[in-house]
Amino acid sequence: MAASLAWAPALALWLVPVLGPMLAAPLLISWLSHEAKDTLLRVPSETAPSPVIGRYGRILRHWREPLPRADRPDLTGSTAAVSALIASATLR
Repeated sequence: MAASLAWAPALALWLVPVLGPMLAAPLLISWLSHEAKDTLLRVPSETAPSPVIGRYGRILRHWREPLPRADRPDLTGSTAAVSALIASATLR
């Protein structure tokens, strides 16, 4: 907009309908992309999810929990075993 004012001031008024929305679009998109905090336009599946969706959420949370230290597999010697397998495969 500043460049059009400097180079062609007579065209600045004609560029406002084009440049105005182009400059406002990122701000508008950013503002509208946040999650709504009110319940005015919520659908029933958002306010009271079905049992299937609830179970899915519980299973997903369970899967994302870290394993206790005792349940983690011991992989200390696995690199040597993998190296031996790669070496035997390349020798054939």
